[in-house]
Amino acid sequence: MERFAGEWHEATAEEVVRQAAACDDVRQAPGTAAAVLLEDSLRLLESPLSADTLTTLWLAASDGGYAIDRLGIDVRHWLGRIAEVCRKRLRDAAPAGRPVPPSVRVDLAEAVLRELAEAPPGHPIAGSAALEALAQVVSQVDPDLGFRLFLRVLRVFVVPLKAEQYARYKAIGERLGYGEFHVSDVEFLAQ
Repeated sequence: MERFAGEWHEATAEEVVRQAAACDDVRQAPGTAAAVLLEDSLRLLESPLSADTLTTLWLAASDGGYAIDRLGIDVRHWLGRIAEVCRKRLRDAAPAGRPVPPSVRVDLAEAVLRELAEAPPGHPIAGSAALEALAQVVSQVDPDLGFRLFLRVLRVFVVPLKAEQYARYKAIGERLGYGEFHVSDVEFLAQ
């Protein structure tokens, strides 16, 4: 959701989604970014989470990007639009097929939920609607997706971390098969 953060004065929503779907790393096969974005969007879109929960999650993880709340955009419609753009990108970039999405790692739900519960008391994220939305993603949708969104929200809220917390995040990331930059994105928060 980092790619959707900020004000979009010069780009339309459609252009921003196309850019996010085409943002493959130089070490990735064409269409990888679109495949991941498509899978994440579909998991949220097809989840039992309420529209309010999805909106809260979107606004927290994107740092208010594309202010769907102020623009009156239905979050499920928005996620469906993202999925549609990603499907088109995959047809263009990888017509022979797309990467198989990873299976849901329910075995890590408890570990991720424990980390959510460790939010620093007194920090705005503690007890927030965003934290509750993340817990719902972890328990009802996918612990991996919930953990990636949690890392993003920590960065957005600039949540100070203890060195032990960061070490646990790295361990969870390793168990999820994350690359070197997934968790290190919040290393600057560790004290």
